[in-house]
Amino acid sequence: MNLLVIQCEIRFPKGKLTDSYFVLSRDKMDFNDEYWTENYISILKDDYEEFYPYFRIWLKDKTGLHEKIIFSLIENKDLRIKYDGVLLAREYGLKSAVPLIKKQISIRECPPSTENKSYGWSVGNMAQQVLKDLNGY
Repeated sequence: MNLLVIQCEIRFPKGKLTDSYFVLSRDKMDFNDEYWTENYISILKDDYEEFYPYFRIWLKDKTGLHEKIIFSLIENKDLRIKYDGVLLAREYGLKSAVPLIKKQISIRECPPSTENKSYGWSVGNMAQQVLKDLNGY
């Protein structure tokens, strides 16, 4: 009996493919958009450091939903999610987020540091800086 052995290499981005965060398309990895739209907060809470870069890529395509999504990040109790929601409000120029960001100024806690991201300021300090940037002074 002759056996033919074929070696192949399959590369996947980091992620838990079994958790429905991604779906495979013909030649690349795509987001399972319906799943992400419904569960982006719980996805971030599950493994924040690993999925935040994917979340940012996914968010770019959510034209018309940026405001709703970023507001939900700012309102979240997880300090990492809240902090990055404030930063995303600045990045997307969401002046409509100003009243919500003002409510964050009293938070003097810093999000927990991770290998991938260093949170040097408290949520309140970052909120003050973002308010200055959004208001133009």
